[in-house]
Amino acid sequence: MNEYLNDVLDELQEIPEDDRFDIIQYYEEYFLDSGKTVEEVMDEYGSPKQFALKVKINYYSEQDDDESEYSQSPKRKIRLIWMIVIGLCASPLLVPLALAFILAIFGILIGLIGVVIGIYVVCISILGAGLFSIISGVAVLQQSIASGLFFVGLGLLATGGAVFFAPLLLKGTKWLFQMMMNFVKWVGRRFITKRAIHTTNSGV
Repeated sequence: MNEYLNDVLDELQEIPEDDRFDIIQYYEEYFLDSGKTVEEVMDEYGSPKQFALKVKINYYSEQDDDESEYSQSPKRKIRLIWMIVIGLCASPLLVPLALAFILAIFGILIGLIGVVIGIYVVCISILGAGLFSIISGVAVLQQSIASGLFFVGLGLLATGGAVFFAPLLLKGTKWLFQMMMNFVKWVGRRFITKRAIHTTNSGV
């Protein structure tokens, strides 16, 4: 059993050292209490590499649930998505699901990127139009105070709208991306890590 867990430990180098050893200690105690043999563990959890992949997906999924700035790293999210793709492809029965998962994530990401670009283009266009309207209004004030004030007011309204709504739209996009990550984590937990019992919140 020690050799099996040592092999699992070698596959967990991406996880911080303290958490890595806590995870191994947790499983060591669990397997000891359950009286499982190495053969039984391998039948249930797979090879050390397969077991380590499940542990890493579970670990990074729980890390992503954390709302700290560290957990929001795009690199960590991409790593989690990639590990789930690998985990799905590891089982012949899940290969069609893996392909569907890849297409779904790719489509969502393209859609989100399009939305973000669209938001920037629209906001910059409205902001530019607002500034142009203000400048135009100031320029015609001497000829017509009413027209000048109208254009200045219209420009201020457009500029204020762009400044006000841009953060809200970007926040909404961020929320959609987090919903995508929740879907990613659900797939990982449902089809890959359902037998990985360790959680970072277990007090280990």
